[in-house]
Amino acid sequence: DVKKLCDSLRRSAKDERVLFHYNGHGVPRPTSNSEIWVFNKNFTQYIPLSIYDLQTWLGSPSIYVFDCSSAGVLLNSQTNQEDQVIF
Repeated sequence: DVKKLCDSLRRSAKDERVLFHYNGHGVPRPTSNSEIWVFNKNFTQYIPLSIYDLQTWLGSPSIYVFDCSSAGVLLNSQTNQEDQVIF
């Protein structure tokens, strides 16, 4: 599950930056509500993941790379000033 992975990454990184690289080619485009799409636990369907939740789970400092079609709709996502977001 994505939350468990994010929690583990933050614990391991301690005060260092976490790099989150989302390769979203071949999945639905990000939503206007700042959500990206990930698989469910059974890998049978896509479910939306809020960028806000992702940022909360990963904490700061973090670097986000959103490599997907229409990534620009995620620009409105609130980010910590210590974070870097790449579209």
